[in-house]
Amino acid sequence: MHFRLQFQEDTSKLITLLQDSENYPFSKCYRYENKHMTITRRQYSRKSLQLDHYETKNTKKYILHIISEAPAYILIAVHKGQLCYKENEKSVLSISLATNQCRMLFANSGKYCVELITKENSFHVICLAPELLYPMRDEFNELIRFMNNPALARFHSMESCTMDQIFKHRLARLIEIPPMRYKDFNRHLFWELPPLLSAYKGLLKNRDKISQTKKLLVQIQEFIATQIAKGDPVTAQNIIGTFPISRRTLARIFPQYLGQHPKQYIRSETIKKAGNLLAETNISLFEIAVECGYSDINSLNRAFKKIKGHTLASYRKIYQK
Repeated sequence: MHFRLQFQEDTSKLITLLQDSENYPFSKCYRYENKHMTITRRQYSRKSLQLDHYETKNTKKYILHIISEAPAYILIAVHKGQLCYKENEKSVLSISLATNQCRMLFANSGKYCVELITKENSFHVICLAPELLYPMRDEFNELIRFMNNPALARFHSMESCTMDQIFKHRLARLIEIPPMRYKDFNRHLFWELPPLLSAYKGLLKNRDKISQTKKLLVQIQEFIATQIAKGDPVTAQNIIGTFPISRRTLARIFPQYLGQHPKQYIRSETIKKAGNLLAETNISLFEIAVECGYSDINSLNRAFKKIKGHTLASYRKIYQK
């Protein structure tokens, strides 16, 4: 199994063999660098399987060309950033993934491209030869239909899914192996791949549940915005008393979808309101503190500086129109 990267401009390439416990199971590390981007690619490659971890930094949107030497099914898990896979740069069909999303693709042999949309990206790519995946698809009807679709023989994908804790755990089990299994990594892969596919199947089965969760989260965000706009206090207890959600679920979905705990999100939205008042009005700092639910200027000033990096007075001086 082999995928090669191709660059349109002069790009330096450094290859390092990885044998230390920190980087294993990845056996090679590639570092590509030119004036537009830097890519670190850790790789474990065998005839029927290739495992890559990419860390990229680019100064602007960057098109990365990929040469596929054989047909493969590709499971992509994005930990940070936003990617867009295409058959070529002018292709109408594009397959997008963003932070905390995963997706199964099929790519026949040929040339493809991926657009690195955000300036920093981190993602895992697991490439499986068809003959390796066939025995693992039992009781996974969606995958069977996907693999048997003759109308989409060159480049297509399953639906994008938001990674849950079960999928993340299974992915970590596949990659972060204990030292006693280092010498038998192939067996470890065949042991852990079926549970990972089962976790992916669970994500597909729970599409409706995820959609409902996202709708509920949007309603909660609107509620928080309304409360902050009115100057009313908003806490986790307020939210639990207003919506059909438990404290545990609330604490789980905010980091999962917004990257912040509820308390952090409420504080950041409150500070955003304070920043708008400082920039757009001439009311006193004390009035702003009261309007944002703080009992005194000092408390708001400390919270504001922690998030914005400025005191209230200096922020007003810089940003007031």
